[in-house]
Amino acid sequence: MTVKDGEKSYEAVIVGSPKANPGYKLVKNAAYPAIADDFTRTFETLAALPADLFLGAHGAYFGMEGKYARLQKGDQEAFVDREGYRKFVADKSAEFRAALEKQRAAGAR
Repeated sequence: MTVKDGEKSYEAVIVGSPKANPGYKLVKNAAYPAIADDFTRTFETLAALPADLFLGAHGAYFGMEGKYARLQKGDQEAFVDREGYRKFVADKSAEFRAALEKQRAAGAR
């Protein structure tokens, strides 16, 4: 979404939980056959979004405490974190791909 701060506009992304938690069956999942495809599409979508402001379901996702401390010290752009967003998406995507490949290699019993 686009947010305004005075005359400045920022593209904000609020990330839910793009993580395949332990126990998720990503391969041969009868209850959710498209789970791997949906995760893949999620990461493609997140990677394509323009993101100036990175927020998330959990403050740890985007370093909320550190950014809030910077804001309190007067850094008006403390929450502008394009690179942090890109790194978060790339890291979670890599974690997903590793879990998927591990399950594929194991034959997803």
